[in-house]
Amino acid sequence: MAYKRKSPDEKIAELEKKAAQIKARLQSEQAKIKGQERKNDTRRKIIVGALALEHEDAAFKETLARLIRQYVTKPQDRALFDLPPLPEPETPPPS
Repeated sequence: MAYKRKSPDEKIAELEKKAAQIKARLQSEQAKIKGQERKNDTRRKIIVGALALEHEDAAFKETLARLIRQYVTKPQDRALFDLPPLPEPETPPPS
């Protein structure tokens, strides 16, 4: 049985198919890395938060409460801490 030589167009199509497969595998591996980085970041935040809550003294507790009131701005996040929603910013009157 004789081997049929591929035309340049067939070779290009085959290489493009392989390139697409490699690109898909690369994207999959990059997504795995990003997912693990997100998990690690979340875990760090959980650990730090647990330590902060476990070792709070009066001064630290007040500082933490002040920072939470100051920096937690999303309504759903403020609700987690039983904080009232922030007032709506005043809009300047039309000129």
